Amino acid sequence: MEGGKCLAFASGMAAVVNVLDLVGLGAKVVAPRHCYNGTLAHLADLELRGRVQTTLVDITDTDSVVAACDDAALVWLESPTNPALEVADLDTIIKAAHDAGAHVVVDNTFATPLRQKPLELGADVVVHSATKYIAGHSDVLMGAVVTANDEIHGVLKGRRDLQGSTPGPFETWLALRGLRTLPVRLDRAESNARELAKRLREDPRVDEVRYPGFGAIVALVMPTAAKADLVQNNTKLWIYATSLGGVESTLERRRRWQIETASIPEGWCACRSASKMSKTSGQTLIKPWRRPCRDSQPSSCFVSRSMKAFIMSRAVISPRTTASTCTAIGASTPLASASCLIDPADFTPSAT
Repeated sequence: MEGGKCLAFASGMAAVVNVLDLVGLGAKVVAPRHCYNGTLAHLADLELRGRVQTTLVDITDTDSVVAACDDAALVWLESPTNPALEVADLDTIIKAAHDAGAHVVVDNTFATPLRQKPLELGADVVVHSATKYIAGHSDVLMGAVVTANDEIHGVLKGRRDLQGSTPGPFETWLALRGLRTLPVRLDRAESNARELAKRLREDPRVDEVRYPGFGAIVALVMPTAAKADLVQNNTKLWIYATSLGGVESTLERRRRWQIETASIPEGWCACRSASKMSKTSGQTLIKPWRRPCRDSQPSSCFVSRSMKAFIMSRAVISPRTTASTCTAIGASTPLASASCLIDPADFTPSAT
């Protein structure tokens, strides 16, 4: 559906981690300041360990994003973003990223290939949490990576198989079942979301309503966290839950999660419309993706204290040295991996 070769992963985060693992040691990654918090947490973890440099950008400020592409190895995009529902100028940003020598990955989970096809816009890789709309029944954990580049596909397959990120056969069957009804489910869910956004904009108790004009996610901002909690706890027809894309309509206050981006208002509620809600209710050698690092260029990845504590509390090794170069595994290697080779001697157990 995306127009490339697809690899299935055991989860959306498995897909995200495998793609980010292709970034060379110390290379720069540009990503939206608002995007899936699992992606942001993993980028923060990589940066804390000296693996990458991360620059977070306002995806709606196209000029700033284009400027940030300079010296980037990878530009990671979401449109609409999670959970802010910001829409990026993908055409302009993808072209600018390629002109700067960067690869481009687009997380297309929210839009789905029925509403947006990033590969046709020039993206190198598309990532999906197939747990959401593709599987569509809240009973599967799965991720997907799609690319039209045979070499990138081979590298990612080698890494997936080596790291044990292959999904089970039953989960794959369930995802295929859901994929068959995706067009019908998405059309109805999108119709319900448009109606919901219309009605919420007429409610004086709501400070702000965000809807990008397509898709099935609506965001509403209440004046306070307490009032947002009242909305999520007292709603009868919708389910108070964090996931999306199933046949149930769900909502939650996003800042209840400690690792949610601080620029998301405390009263922000994400509403995920579903299909059963009625309208009346509411290159030849694959090299690591890197660019020369500028020693004088400070990292601009924002890591909140709570996120840093969350990551470090789970750390079992810490880097002793940071290499300035990395070695690529060639295409002739049986595993066809493009990751950096890191000598285990460069790591020592944490002093805990």
